[in-house]
Amino acid sequence: MLTAHGTPNRTSELAELRAAVLRTALVLTHNRADAEDLVQIAFMRALDRSGTLDADTNWPAWMKTVVRHLAVDLARRNQRWRLTELLDTLHAATQPDETPDAPWSKVSPEQLEAAVESIDAHYRDVYRLHHHQGASYAEMAEQLQIPVRTVGTRLHRARGRIRDVLVKTLAAEACPLAS
Repeated sequence: MLTAHGTPNRTSELAELRAAVLRTALVLTHNRADAEDLVQIAFMRALDRSGTLDADTNWPAWMKTVVRHLAVDLARRNQRWRLTELLDTLHAATQPDETPDAPWSKVSPEQLEAAVESIDAHYRDVYRLHHHQGASYAEMAEQLQIPVRTVGTRLHRARGRIRDVLVKTLAAEACPLAS
């Protein structure tokens, strides 16, 4: 049963309307807490505007439309937050590690050069071209006459091998009796 303004006036009708609007919100948000928040906001807007809407307003459709718009606003807001979090994470990851106790802070240039010398020549060449001469992947590929993807693979493997050698070197220095 509806009042003169077309608003539901019985508890069961309100419960049915809430359930229908909640289903719509759940489909849109895939999150029960967000969906319930949207339904609550939609009902608050319905109460605020109940006297200003036409008597023949289709309340279920109006409420679902409000929830749909609120869901879009929520998705946009969450997208901005995710982008901000991603940018913050990227910024933090690109900042130098200033921890004085970081193991890599104890690596001397001589140890690094010895580690570079100890890896296979095809990895060493790519590493030196990139880190010492600042060559791009395309420049290295052209100079070494290998595909660009191979350059990336070799550079990745060179860094891993250098890291492994340095880890062993640092471990041996930390505990000379263990070697």
